[in-house]
Amino acid sequence: MVYIQATDGSMKKYACLTCIKGHRSTSCQHADRELVEIRKKGRPVSQCAECRNLRKTKQVHIKCMCKTSLSSIVKRDPYPTQQQTIDVVLSPPANEPARRLSVIDNLESEKQDLELDGKRSQVFSLHSPPWNP
Repeated sequence: MVYIQATDGSMKKYACLTCIKGHRSTSCQHADRELVEIRKKGRPVSQCAECRNLRKTKQVHIKCMCKTSLSSIVKRDPYPTQQQTIDVVLSPPANEPARRLSVIDNLESEKQDLELDGKRSQVFSLHSPPWNP
């Protein structure tokens, strides 16, 4: 592999197409041929570091809704030297407010029913004989 220093100071790995196709990119020493950058192994990162940490700590999948776009995440250094702060928006599920309202409505209607039942039982207890077990 041929190492070339990038403008940001990091060392990038390059190899020629012939060696890459022949699975010999680590032993490529062809500096005179057209070189292609060798990317990191694995799937590319689709979330910023802050959202990824939230996903790991809370064990909940959090969609990255940061201001940075996906293209800038891929271009960004995966190991930043300075700590960065990013605004993260945690949005509740879309159906949650409606569900809360329906539960509150149900509780209020049950409360009114109980109040009416209490008044009815008082009315009936005045006219009915006492219960003897």
